Amino acid sequence: MVCARPGAGHTYFGTGGPGPASVDPGLREVEPPSHHSLASGKAETFMLMAHSTVLHELVSRYETLRTATEGSSASAELKRRLEDTAYTLCVITGTRHPDQALAVARARLAAAGD
Repeated sequence: MVCARPGAGHTYFGTGGPGPASVDPGLREVEPPSHHSLASGKAETFMLMAHSTVLHELVSRYETLRTATEGSSASAELKRRLEDTAYTLCVITGTRHPDQALAVARARLAAAGD
């Protein structure tokens, strides 16, 4: 599974909303290091970081859905929910594959002490 959804509608981190006004309140903007300033001629870069509670919930949901869909009798609804959760994890972690997303998410949770 690769975390790309060509042609899919845009939803912001599982909130179901169509645009920036519906961005999950569990996300926060992280300030760039001080050496990334416009004065130095470099463009500033901001990255949204999920709150550890949100990240923990997504990892738990992904693992539960992955286990539930392992058998060939998994419903299309469960498979869709797994794909949606994998996609959200990839977006939040800045990765393109669920295994990478899980590794990044677990590292961030460990760094946060969760």
